[in-house]
Amino acid sequence: MKTTSSWRPACLLFALATLFCLSTSAQTQADINWYKEYKAYPYAFVSVQGGAQTTLADGMRASRLFTPIAAISVGYQFTPYIGLRANFSGWNNKGYYKPLGQKYSYKYINYDLDLMLNVWQWLFSSSYKKTNVFLIGGIGLNQGLSNKTMRGWVESGQNPSTYPWRRHAFYNVRMGVLLEHNLTRHLAVNIEATANNVADRYNSIANAHGDWQIQVLCGLTIKFGHKKNPYHDPNYGVADTPELQFEEVGSGETVETVTEVVEEEASEDDEEEEETDGEATPAN
Repeated sequence: MKTTSSWRPACLLFALATLFCLSTSAQTQADINWYKEYKAYPYAFVSVQGGAQTTLADGMRASRLFTPIAAISVGYQFTPYIGLRANFSGWNNKGYYKPLGQKYSYKYINYDLDLMLNVWQWLFSSSYKKTNVFLIGGIGLNQGLSNKTMRGWVESGQNPSTYPWRRHAFYNVRMGVLLEHNLTRHLAVNIEATANNVADRYNSIANAHGDWQIQVLCGLTIKFGHKKNPYHDPNYGVADTPELQFEEVGSGETVETVTEVVEEEASEDDEEEEETDGEATPAN
């Protein structure tokens, strides 16, 4: 049975339009005040995404092999420029076996450790920005979990030359781009596209070269763990109690004592000046 995939481009266009509209919105006064009290970096984050993926297969258009995909990431943005995340993505996948002219499906999970480089910060300074662009590069494993259709073909003698694993792990190397827009100080929306190069036999077919998975996802990111900015702390550099501001000045003398001594010395100087003026006045 042929399934329609017309909703997928529509969802992608909607996500892009939403990001564009949100990127034009200005920061609220609450956001501005918050970023005075807290540092924008570093922070931890959790991201949840959904989308579609396809495999580049011989003899079949990639648009006919789209399947749904889900992903979750846990990571840490160390500086405005560099972050690191553990990413888990997968669900269903489709392949195409050219000798039989048939498609087949299997389940999988990608486990990846990704380096995130914020190129927007590299190009336009390290000041806080509501919209950022990250380059993604990572390495990990692709684990196949179910391959019933291919194994059925082999058991029936239709396809004796493939590699019908039951459960197997293969290498995965990826690269991609992530666009992220901050809605609030703790919540962001994102859209991501990655290309994953997987070991040749991950889809049970050997082509003498690695295979490619293309993924497009959009989702939400929750940010937390921001540190306070000590330079905007109202008590920063001030003594714990008001009394400490009037403690002794010099060796054992309080501010009040110093003031009294100064006044007494000024009075004695005035008296001496009057006496000197009296003595210097000539007699008539």
